[in-house]
Amino acid sequence: MKNQDKNFKENKHGGIDCERFIQSINGYAPYTMTEEEAQAVDPDLVEALTEAQKTAIEADNAASQAKLAQAQEKLTGIEFEGVMCSATKEDSDGLLAALKWLEAGGETKFYFKNGNTLQLTQANYLEFQTVWMPFRQSFFV
Repeated sequence: MKNQDKNFKENKHGGIDCERFIQSINGYAPYTMTEEEAQAVDPDLVEALTEAQKTAIEADNAASQAKLAQAQEKLTGIEFEGVMCSATKEDSDGLLAALKWLEAGGETKFYFKNGNTLQLTQANYLEFQTVWMPFRQSFFV
């Protein structure tokens, strides 16, 4: 802690933010203290987070965890013909492009975002869509 630090506040990461005097600008600037610096601060000088702020942080963390879990689920995918087929936006865009080729009678080895591949043909594409599309759409409900 420097002598000119002021306005100590607990931050959402459990550390301490303050305003630190910076000589090069001849003024104060926001600063997040290192753990070592924070240990030197008198706890009575630190403004704790309010219950409302703590609740908002918990809600934000829960939302972030849910979003991360959903992204992982999309990347893991759903099984079709023994292949785990991811369901990301990139997969959806690629499958839409592949559909035109399949409708023209072609077939293709499709590369999913999760690294797996699936041979798509006119014969298996409709069945694939009946498995993959509901899985993909489940993320938008």
